[in-house]
Amino acid sequence: MSDSGGEWQVNQILYADDTALIADEECKLQRLVSEFGRVCERRKLSVNVAKSKVMRVTRNENAGDIEITLNGIRMEEVDSFRYLGVDIDRDGGMKSEMKHRVTEGEKVSGVLKKMWKGGGMSRDAKRSMYEGIVVPTLLYGSEVWVASAENRRRMGVKEKKCIRTMCGVSIRDRIRNEEVRRRCGSELSIGERMDRNVLRWYGHVERMEEERMVKRVYKSKVEGSRGRPKLRWMDGVKAAVERRGANIEYARMCVQDRERWRREVHSKHMWAA
Repeated sequence: MSDSGGEWQVNQILYADDTALIADEECKLQRLVSEFGRVCERRKLSVNVAKSKVMRVTRNENAGDIEITLNGIRMEEVDSFRYLGVDIDRDGGMKSEMKHRVTEGEKVSGVLKKMWKGGGMSRDAKRSMYEGIVVPTLLYGSEVWVASAENRRRMGVKEKKCIRTMCGVSIRDRIRNEEVRRRCGSELSIGERMDRNVLRWYGHVERMEEERMVKRVYKSKVEGSRGRPKLRWMDGVKAAVERRGANIEYARMCVQDRERWRREVHSKHMWAA
């Protein structure tokens, strides 16, 4: 990557006892892994090789396998890896993560559905359970999602199933989704919640100190050929702003005012375009 300070690299990401090592060549990654193993050994720490994975980030489906060893044991190569609860695909897409989120949402809503259909529970209680359990499960990590139209549609389908179950309404009743949402008291669609989360994180990143790594990565340019452009996180930010009737230039202008930006994020329409 490169920024105003010149070229720089991110070779490792650390969080508690979770570590991700990053390199642009197989030989470099092997050196990083070997050194990591030696450091852990000196400090009397053991690395579970069976739980450690290696993944080649590429959109070339015909790319060959890579062989990385730790303590003489070859690490398993995967096409998708879960780091801090989020699935990362080898092609940089969100397919596995979105599928995982929908599956987790189906699990928790399936358990709640039995209570919702049992009777004796008020609609307010059902909505509180939906807001406090189902929504956070569906939208975990959505601040950094790059969600395509298809991914947003899938999330919307899951949301509609939940709110119809809460209200005791089926598709055969031919009641519009807007009316079902009104009856449930759930004013925000799942798509609007996704936009809010993305814009909230955008505000945090824009206001960060310049020397923080997240800010440097955000402002840096990744070197190399991208091939056919895929959606980037900033594309999602721009789309969320545009859905509110504004543009990214306006967002950059008002994001430094924390209170003003908070009002913008929680409104359905921004004040100016």
